[in-house]
Amino acid sequence: MYEPPKKELSPTERVILGIVAAAFAALIGAEVLSNYTPAKMGIVFMFASFPPLLVLHELGHAVMARLLGWRVDGIYLGYGRPVTRFIIFGMLVEVRRLPVEGFVRVTPGNLVQPQLKSALIYLAGPGIELLLAAVVFSATGSPSLAGPDTSLWTIALQSMAITAVLSAIMNLIPHTAETENGKAASDGLGFLASFSTPTSVFAERMK
Repeated sequence: MYEPPKKELSPTERVILGIVAAAFAALIGAEVLSNYTPAKMGIVFMFASFPPLLVLHELGHAVMARLLGWRVDGIYLGYGRPVTRFIIFGMLVEVRRLPVEGFVRVTPGNLVQPQLKSALIYLAGPGIELLLAAVVFSATGSPSLAGPDTSLWTIALQSMAITAVLSAIMNLIPHTAETENGKAASDGLGFLASFSTPTSVFAERMK
């Protein structure tokens, strides 16, 4: 998506989230260590894939925007308090405390087919994840995490690819999410809504 995610968590919410995350991690660790097999590492690799896939997803939006001549005002990874900021290829990148969600701020560069361009930008995030999954499965074969001859490296790649597919599907389902600036559209809803957005709205964003 290229709308702001949720605002900073309250202290109570952070404590609750920390407790739930620690308990969940402990349960996952116990399950992996119990009668260990390489296939059980798949769940660990899937969770470890979230941050890099978040980066890939938001880069998909940003790169598509740049290719279409739109300005990328910032790439924001995670939500909560900023941890670090840097510039890459002329684009501001801000890493925030919780790398769970992200967004990209873009500004139309012109009013030539803005609806189509907006739709393509929304689609680029899930699209690059599906492309990654297709490349991985093409190189490693169909998912076989439980196969007796499956190497740990293959399990890691296929786990990441499965996570990428799930992430793309979730983002493509049309829905809204509450943010500090109101409701934000998922990539799927943003894609559909782009075609009915008046050109005047894009013109206003250019200002």
